[in-house]
Amino acid sequence: MSYSLQRPFSFVLALLAFGVAAFAQNEHTECSELELGLPRGVIQDGTPVTLLVKVTGGTALRNDLLFDWSVSSGMILDGQGTEAVTFKAVKKDAGASIKISVSVRGLPANCRSEVTDVLPIAQRLPNESLDSFGKLKPNDLRARLDAFFTSLADNPQYEGVLVISFTTKQTAKYKRSRMDLIYSHIVFRRFVRKRISFYVQAGPQEQTVVWQIPDGFDYSDIEIDETKLLKADGYLSKRTALFPQKRKR
Repeated sequence: MSYSLQRPFSFVLALLAFGVAAFAQNEHTECSELELGLPRGVIQDGTPVTLLVKVTGGTALRNDLLFDWSVSSGMILDGQGTEAVTFKAVKKDAGASIKISVSVRGLPANCRSEVTDVLPIAQRLPNESLDSFGKLKPNDLRARLDAFFTSLADNPQYEGVLVISFTTKQTAKYKRSRMDLIYSHIVFRRFVRKRISFYVQAGPQEQTVVWQIPDGFDYSDIEIDETKLLKADGYLSKRTALFPQKRKR
């Protein structure tokens, strides 16, 4: 009789001991701190940026944590599942604030596992050209190009684009001579040819519009087909095809 009473009593004591131990373990679990690292200030749409989540401290921190990123708009280009992703806002996001969230899998169940913040996107400003001019004498054209080179040198984050319009009445020989003059001056000034592009089109009059273009710029905003841009360093190889001369009969 006494044996049958002792067995359940000892079993109850064991359960109590296990519960106390589990409670003590939970009491001493230190949760990790989560912090989102976003770019400071506002960013431009179309410009890729890095988003980072920092996981620090914690007694149960594991090396196999997984990170689930979500954004209310824009797109994650690379890094999903890791602590750092590359993100890019799109044109429609200009002037808005995008919600950025990341959920961390692998942390203790009683610890905070998600962190959220907002990323402001810059409002688009009206596109303004750096310079615009019509038909000029050679030395005047060179002077305008020098001002263009100076501005690009002071702003290395920009690329230069020359939108050059010729009339349909101007000959291929004339068009080629004007382009040759521009190209020769780029070479003469030893400016980096890969940083300058030409966009040649037909227009009602001869006109050159000078632009400084940021990374990720949407060329449709200034009515340009980006696929038809010609880098200055590739001009010579495209020169004949760009301005074909009519064969004499």
